[in-house]
Amino acid sequence: MRGVEAIVGKRAETDLGGWLNDFYRQHAEFTAEQVRPAMTALAEAVGSEAMREVGREWEWNEDIERWLADYVETFGRRYSGCKSPS
Repeated sequence: MRGVEAIVGKRAETDLGGWLNDFYRQHAEFTAEQVRPAMTALAEAVGSEAMREVGREWEWNEDIERWLADYVETFGRRYSGCKSPS
């Protein structure tokens, strides 16, 4: 609210739109960083349990890391209402 109050009445409406776009983009990044540890722990727990059930060893690899990074980024954007990546 402080950011909006600082803009309202002092600048054009387009400045407010730009500020909101920046805010939600940054909020998406913030959200992604906040959920990353929990999502990483969940991926490890589910992965290791799934591998145990099929008699294999759990292995964290680049494919899982890439999938998790994409998932967390998408989650952050959706949660914050940000339509596109930074």
